[in-house]
Amino acid sequence: HLAALPEHPLKVATDRLHQAGIEGTFYSDTKGTIFCGIEEAKSIIEDWIREYNTDRPHQELGYHSPVSYKEKLAA
Repeated sequence: HLAALPEHPLKVATDRLHQAGIEGTFYSDTKGTIFCGIEEAKSIIEDWIREYNTDRPHQELGYHSPVSYKEKLAA
């Protein structure tokens, strides 16, 4: 199976989700998504991680996004 190979792009992208401990959130957000290929899947995963780490509100941050929380601390 290609995704089991460590150098496979989809494996690298899904490993990033797992390492961040957010794979459950990603899978619930994208449930039912059909990827048309490896590059599309990799792009969607990377876009989702970027959005999660910058724009998405987090309970631990008082429902602020990481970016707005950082701006709040800097003020």
